[in-house]
This record gives sequence, C-alpha cells and structure tokens, in this order.
Amino acid sequence: MICVISLLGCQKRVYIYGKVTYPDGTLLKKGTVCFQSEQLLAQGDIQANGNYRLGMNKSGDGVVPGSYTIYVSGALDIEEVPLRQSERDPIVDPKKTPLIHPKFMSPQTSGLNCNVEKGMKLPYNITVEYP
Repeated sequence: MICVISLLGCQKRVYIYGKVTYPDGTLLKKGTVCFQSEQLLAQGDIQANGNYRLGMNKSGDGVVPGSYTIYVSGALDIEEVPLRQSERDPIVDPKKTPLIHPKFMSPQTSGLNCNVEKGMKLPYNITVEYP
C-alpha cells in the first residue's frame, strides 16, 4: 500500500481551477469543490468570487490525472445563533439552509464527471442548480 501511495504522489499533476455558478450565471460563493476517484480526493474551497483551485494536499497544488466524480460539499447558509447568556437559556442549533440542489452534494448523485489529463481545457467551470 505504501508503494501505491508513493507512486501516486510522484505523478505529474494537473492544476485545475474554475468558477462555480448557477444556470443563470449567479456565483456560488461558499462550499468546497470535490473531485473524487476510487483512490483519491482533491478539494478546493469556493471563494467569494465563485472561483476554486483544486489540490490534493492543499488548495491549488494540483490533481493526479485520472477519472473523477465531482460534487460540492459545505454549500450551506448557516444562520447565526445568539450566544447563551446563562445555563438556563436553551441550546439552539443553527439553521442550515442548502445553497444548491442536494443532488450536487454527493458523488453518487451529482452526475458531474471529469477526465483530468495534461492539456485539458481550463478553466473547468461547474454549473449547479438552486435547491
């Protein structure tokens, strides 16, 4: 197993970046783009301008060529909850509202795939649907 991991780490990486939008062009401003294969996971945080950069160890450090399923995690609007003033105050869970259709939150249902290879067309933009 150590040999496989070592070989994967030595392969040339492809530097993938792009923008995440809704069909009407509105930017998705939070969440994490995930490229998942059978053995690997690359991620990139979505910035306030809708841009992302993929990385396997850190954002922007690239992806090993191969076939990946794409999904978006953490695309939630989390309601601010007031702090408890005393032990008598009830504990309130923050309300989490999805910013994208739930199908895009799972590699099994997103329907998004990418064959990562040297020389592929960039930026690699992703379109998601409203909830």
